[in-house]
Amino acid sequence: LRSGGRAGWLGTTRKEDMPQFSEADKNAFRLLSPHICRAIKISDALDLRTVTSESLEATLDALSTGVFLLDSQGRVVHSNLAGERQIRTGNALRIVNNRLSALDGAANAALAEALSSVISGNNSTNSAAHSIALPGSDGEGLIATIMPVDRGQRRTLMAPWAAKAAVFIQNPTVIPQDRKSVV
Repeated sequence: LRSGGRAGWLGTTRKEDMPQFSEADKNAFRLLSPHICRAIKISDALDLRTVTSESLEATLDALSTGVFLLDSQGRVVHSNLAGERQIRTGNALRIVNNRLSALDGAANAALAEALSSVISGNNSTNSAAHSIALPGSDGEGLIATIMPVDRGQRRTLMAPWAAKAAVFIQNPTVIPQDRKSVV
């Protein structure tokens, strides 16, 4: 709480006909004070986590690429708007029992193996990311890029979702629209 931008005050009052605070009362306040400060610090940390979580969610929702965050069991703990749209309208990927699943059998096996490798941290390649082709039933398809997110500062950024991996899903035939024109 020691900062130039904030101040704290805790007080109590008694009616005129009540006795003055005793030493025992004052000692009780002294014992209570550190716990109140700790509770405020915890509240600040939770507020910061909530703000970070909301900011990250808004950022992910602004992307035209589908993003799925997966926990240590491979379950989807968050998906952005583009990812939800890909699941709802696409024919290459679905969510079954809260897990990403490709409709194509070979692609599903490759996806499951890559997810397992990234989530467990047992990457057999030097690359931290895996890319998997997800063919659709109409001859088109998607590309899934799987990356670990539980390392370094990404760990604290993804903490609200307990994410171990991020899966980015793109349609290779669609060029994302820029918000600004490049001349």
